[in-house]
Amino acid sequence: MDSSPRTDRSDAAGFARPADALRASEARYRALSTASADVIYRMSPDWREMRRLDGRGFLADTAEPIEGWLERYILPEDRAWVMAAIEEAIRDKRVFELEHRVVRADGATGWTFSRAVPLLDDAGEIIEWIGAASDISARKEAEAALRASEARLRRMMNVDGVGMLVFEEATGTLLDVNDAFLDMTGYARDRVAARALDWRMLTPPEYIAASEAQMAALHEAGRIGPYEKEYIRADGSRSWLLFAGASLGNGTVVEYCADINDRKRAEAALHANEERQAFLLQLSDALRPLADPVEMQKVTMQMLVEHLDLMRASYFEIDADEAGATRTATYETSAAAPIPNRFFFSDFGGDIAAEYRAGHTVVFADTESDPRIAGSRATYRAMGVRAWVGVPLVKEGRVVAVLGVHSPDTREWTSAEVLLLEEVAERTWSAAERARAEAVVRESEERQREARERDALRRQLVQAEEEERRRLARELHDEAGQHLTALGLGLQALSNVALPGSEIDRRTTELRALANTLAVEMHAIAVRLRPKALDDFGLEAALAAYAEEWARHSGIEVDLHAAVGAERLPTAVETAVYRVVQEALTNIARHSGAKHAGVVVERREGHVVAVVEDDGRGFPVPDSSGAPLKDLAGLGLLGIRERVALLGGTLDVEATPGSGTTLFVRVPLADAGAVTAP
Repeated sequence: MDSSPRTDRSDAAGFARPADALRASEARYRALSTASADVIYRMSPDWREMRRLDGRGFLADTAEPIEGWLERYILPEDRAWVMAAIEEAIRDKRVFELEHRVVRADGATGWTFSRAVPLLDDAGEIIEWIGAASDISARKEAEAALRASEARLRRMMNVDGVGMLVFEEATGTLLDVNDAFLDMTGYARDRVAARALDWRMLTPPEYIAASEAQMAALHEAGRIGPYEKEYIRADGSRSWLLFAGASLGNGTVVEYCADINDRKRAEAALHANEERQAFLLQLSDALRPLADPVEMQKVTMQMLVEHLDLMRASYFEIDADEAGATRTATYETSAAAPIPNRFFFSDFGGDIAAEYRAGHTVVFADTESDPRIAGSRATYRAMGVRAWVGVPLVKEGRVVAVLGVHSPDTREWTSAEVLLLEEVAERTWSAAERARAEAVVRESEERQREARERDALRRQLVQAEEEERRRLARELHDEAGQHLTALGLGLQALSNVALPGSEIDRRTTELRALANTLAVEMHAIAVRLRPKALDDFGLEAALAAYAEEWARHSGIEVDLHAAVGAERLPTAVETAVYRVVQEALTNIARHSGAKHAGVVVERREGHVVAVVEDDGRGFPVPDSSGAPLKDLAGLGLLGIRERVALLGGTLDVEATPGSGTTLFVRVPLADAGAVTAP
């Protein structure tokens, strides 16, 4: 910035006084420069001339007066507002103070806090300015970084679906939250603003210790989690959240949280399903060695009482006219009051018989308050029953049996418990019917002998079939596959010498594609005949490969759990279990209309157990294990049962129209070891 010419005084006396003042000012400037580590500068009264500046390595020194100091030290975009502040200080004859950017000695941009004091003569006029400027670049950079951090924090607080809360580390008081957190917990923002919430208040007592442990870990690692806990919502209900966070370094902590209620519900449902399946498998194991239908019912009732903590479980067979029932099996605790062996539906109030005929499970949580049985409360009091469930078994349009369970106290029966009772009722009836059918079969020794001979023949046929499959698969893979590979290479060589776009080029391209297609199809045929993975790597690897391929072709999701141990199973068992799963999944794809299938194969106590289930349309199976083979042929189960029987194994089928199908297969390893491997 250019300065205008200065006006000289003609009055020598008047000039002497300012000159003396200037000399005194210069002496003060030298003393200040010596004592201070800041940049020191001197300016003319109107700031047009910089008389001197000691830059201290921060700014370039100015040893001689210059008028272009503004261009030398101030950035172009800042000059106007810097000069505006200077002119205001000159006009008011007050101290000049300003934070502004400067051009550093190394050419980079820095920040300085500049403060200049006007020196006045006797007349109160400014004769010079003496100023000091400190380097505040580091502070300004820190402030910029802080602003950027706060902006990032604010952006993070607005991420959809992710809750965020900032709280004091010492007290746990919530200082700030985002809208997602408020949506998850139901609290109003004004409660956060009033500092009325802290994380301990929102944490159920049983989670306080774990949360305190996370806070302790914060001091060591500087971060929290991830960890899960329930939070108390504004309405008193609870919500599952997943937390992770870190210290902000200023006595505050930031935590992020995600709503995991759906996952927790899914885990609970999965756990309930696993428990149900485990109980059903235990029940199958307990019933399998029994031949007496009544004994099966008694064992089932005992297992139910112990598993569900009941007072009583009873199995009733219904009269032909469906008016009453006879109790055939009961298991009850010692404190249970006696109940009659026969009863009529009319004794228990409500239209229970109609519900049973419709196939509806009847559930009572409290017999003292349920209006459906208001006129029969005395009957329930006499039996000591406060809550109960009745599950009817309807076969061919008639109620044939009822499974009833009693509780001496009010009880909110869960859907998982009701589902288990329904499945157990069906299984109990099926097991009893199967036992009766098996008793008929045992009456004839000749039939057994014929069956053994037939099984021996079938075993030989299966062995021969598997051997032929293995041979054909090997020939397809080794011989035909090599020929196709050679053909493809020959066609490739022919294509390389053909003119691009010529008829030969086009035809060789088509033939190469056909050869590749044949190779893929031949490989698929070889796998279907006898998967090489089954011979080379064992049952688990072969099932995994087949399940993946089946899911891709069928479009049905399948969950596979195979755990048969590191030791290879007998070849006959591996082959049989593989073919069973293969046939079962094929039937699911063809007939079930299912969206999901599950396969479990495990080694258990000298057996290999395979369970295949689907959620398809199902089918009525009165007694899958004891029914004649011809009755199962149309259901796609004939081959499965025959193959399992050859190894001394068993097949159980559970299926209800509209409720899917489950196959339970058990193959003993001891018997299988005596069978010649195919």
